Amino acid sequence: MEDLYRWHIDTVEYRTEKDALYINRLLNKFSKQLNDTYKNLLDIPCGYGRHHKILRSLGYNVYGVDISNELINKAIQTYPEYKSNYFVGDMRSSSFDFSFDVVINWFSSFGYMSDKENEITLDNFNRNLRNRGLLLMEIYNGDLTLQKLSKGKIINESYHDKIKEITINYLNKRDNRFSLMEELFYDSEKLIEKNKIKIRVYRPKEIKTLLTRHGFRLLSIYKTYTFKNYSIKDRRLTFVAIKI
Repeated sequence: MEDLYRWHIDTVEYRTEKDALYINRLLNKFSKQLNDTYKNLLDIPCGYGRHHKILRSLGYNVYGVDISNELINKAIQTYPEYKSNYFVGDMRSSSFDFSFDVVINWFSSFGYMSDKENEITLDNFNRNLRNRGLLLMEIYNGDLTLQKLSKGKIINESYHDKIKEITINYLNKRDNRFSLMEELFYDSEKLIEKNKIKIRVYRPKEIKTLLTRHGFRLLSIYKTYTFKNYSIKDRRLTFVAIKI
């Protein structure tokens, strides 16, 4: 079963430091801009907590929730001193008896359920935040994705590590609100596993509408890893919203 989540473990390590430092830069920027302090973070879904060592070294108190037992077990094995900070749970319903300063939803972790369930997820993010807490979402640019799909193009991404290569294809569907992610797992050039996952593709203006509907105010949309306003050419976007 763990092989199903191998790409979370093996293939995104090269992004880990870059992601964590960017999250820190975002929080520092909005701390100054909004005259607020952000220390208690909820990473949901957290995978195996790949950002957490760096974020903790920067002074953040990090909790993680993921629906995968395998990934939470790996997080606990990786950070045994923080085992009480990790929970197996569903991002539609996981809750705590305290609130967080920041909810982090990173690396295209939104859109894997029905429209209604995706909205329930945003409601739950809101419930887990204190008043004026921040939501950070990092996802694909729906405008760019749908533009390419409308032209019948396939978007390919390849990740490499010592063991496997994964290619993710976004295939055009009749309902252009969705794409089909196809993960191909290779070992020594031999295909050993194939998974297909349906993903809701949200345009940035749709994300803004959803955030407003569920108790947030959108503060910024950036090209990921920068503080530049996004364009349709940017593959990945970071949304920063505040609970109101």
